[in-house]
Amino acid sequence: MCIVKDDINVCVCSNIKRTIPTGIRCIALDLDGVVYQGRELLPGADAAIKRMRDMGLDIAFVTNSSGNTREAVAEKLSSMGVPAAPEEVITAAYATATLVKNLARTETPTVFPLGMDGLRTELLRIGAKVVENPPCQFLVVGLDKHINYHKICLALDALLDGAIFVACNRDARYPYQDGKLVPGCAAVVGAVEGAIGRGPDYYAGKP
Repeated sequence: MCIVKDDINVCVCSNIKRTIPTGIRCIALDLDGVVYQGRELLPGADAAIKRMRDMGLDIAFVTNSSGNTREAVAEKLSSMGVPAAPEEVITAAYATATLVKNLARTETPTVFPLGMDGLRTELLRIGAKVVENPPCQFLVVGLDKHINYHKICLALDALLDGAIFVACNRDARYPYQDGKLVPGCAAVVGAVEGAIGRGPDYYAGKP
């Protein structure tokens, strides 16, 4: 697998085959700042991805987004002119749900999430029982644009009661429209860290 985290335009050049090592069958593409920025497709991204597909390469779209489902990300890409299927998308929400499933000792782990709808959806898909209050087996923290003091209090209660602390990723910030940086998942994780006095037991997203 080859991972692209920077300028995708290098792949549009005529000697693209020389830029990809022999034996590579899948290209993993970061999204924010690589394929798109906010709601805008970055120049050359669609052509580069098409050329990779024409070469017979598999594409994986990898994002630390914890607020969207794989379907939502695939739909966003397709609306920008980059055809994508949900099974080609790996989000931090999906990775987190998979981690919880692997860590759980029961088929229906109880999870208290701080996060958005996409995270809840992925947790429900692995059979988790999503609860609105502790007690719970797992406290899962993602980007939550509606975080408040009450939620932090509930998160603290969960951890003091012995819940496993899982964070979706370590991103302090991410690029939005016109390159503007906005707070990421780490801003929410940090609030919980400050309350309990320690970091998460597990991180699920990409570095």
